[in-house]
Amino acid sequence: LTVALLHPKFVFIGRKGPLYNDFINFKHNQMVRASGNFSFTPEGFQVDLNDFKGFIRWDEIRKIQLTLEDTLSNNDDVVLTLYYGNNNQFRLDEETRGWLYFTETLPKYIRDIPVNWLDDFIRSGNTRQQLWAA
Repeated sequence: LTVALLHPKFVFIGRKGPLYNDFINFKHNQMVRASGNFSFTPEGFQVDLNDFKGFIRWDEIRKIQLTLEDTLSNNDDVVLTLYYGNNNQFRLDEETRGWLYFTETLPKYIRDIPVNWLDDFIRSGNTRQQLWAA
């Protein structure tokens, strides 16, 4: 183990400083570009999850609700619920593959959603908030 740690291809970056910042930015950009379970078009988006597969049209979305679940532990989870069509809803959270890609892409297709909506919600201290309504 010691030999592996001293090998020149391994670099200790610590938890602060330029190497750490570069690594964190790289990982964040990598996750934002990873579309995961979603593909977007001007008409809507395709979802391919174990419990839901389908196409949701932008013009069918009636409301988008944000919820912060499990606020008593350190495992807070932001949940996004889309209400669309005839009383249908689609939920996704931070554990959904492609979450960051989805959150970054959503304002490009629904113009009334601010670019920093997720940060704004987290900073607000609210546990529930309507993000958008038609």
